[in-house]
Amino acid sequence: MFEVELELHMMRRVWKRIIAGQGAEEGYSLLDPVPLRRYLAEQLLAEDDGGLPHIAEAVGQGALAMLCITATSYAIGQSVSWIQGRDIQRWERPDRIAVRADLNLEHIMASSALRLLFPAVRIGDTWYGDGSIRYTAPLAPSLHLGATDILVISTRYARSVEEASQSAIRSYPPAAQVIGILLNAIFLDMVDHDTQIVRSMSRFVQQLPSDHRSGIRPVNCLVLRPSVDLGRLASGYEGQARGMIWILTRGLGSSETESSDLASVLLFEAGYIGRLIDLGWEDAPRQRATLEAFQRGGAV
Repeated sequence: MFEVELELHMMRRVWKRIIAGQGAEEGYSLLDPVPLRRYLAEQLLAEDDGGLPHIAEAVGQGALAMLCITATSYAIGQSVSWIQGRDIQRWERPDRIAVRADLNLEHIMASSALRLLFPAVRIGDTWYGDGSIRYTAPLAPSLHLGATDILVISTRYARSVEEASQSAIRSYPPAAQVIGILLNAIFLDMVDHDTQIVRSMSRFVQQLPSDHRSGIRPVNCLVLRPSVDLGRLASGYEGQARGMIWILTRGLGSSETESSDLASVLLFEAGYIGRLIDLGWEDAPRQRATLEAFQRGGAV
């Protein structure tokens, strides 16, 4: 009885925050981004105004050619790529543009602000949100900026055919399962699709004489993936969820699926985040030979 009353109470809070916040100058969201902003500011040594002087220092010293961050403009629906660096070639398409900028913490927060979950971020006179919402070609900025080698770090576990054929649910799909699949379509499917296109084009171009390539260059792509299904990993930590995260996972039926992709995105809990960090440290040495071959420019 207590859990039912708690769930109803949390649902009322969710709707009050959404409805009451509509039209407000500061926007509305279900989750508070302040802890993330504070953490990034500490790790990136951001100045009081959010500036990131180490980027300019790295560019000036030649350690960094350029840095690009992409977000979605809610005013016009374009993907906007802000670039800081040397020898930048801008591009402009109906659905995506490049802009020179002195990057700061606001650009990073805007790029990671998934709508409804996190508030939009105002840069200049425009509100921005997550860069993956409209970006159908996630490798495009790297290609525009002249990359010949692209390292893609994916959160998608490479399932075997047997694993892929196993159902994660036992009855009617709960909302958490459906939303998780939709999030995968937004964040992961396009990355995999774009990577396959770049690899296919590179193999084709390599078969052509250099004077017949029409300026198209082969690009070496390496995709690193976790050794564990993050959805299944998150399911083991959902009992630690509290507040809005609890209602957004358990309240949407994540306990009814064995692999909660929704929870893997929303579970900002110390135990789960700590395990993700440890997993990264464990997986990197396993990929050492592959990474070294990639660094040398060899096909991987």
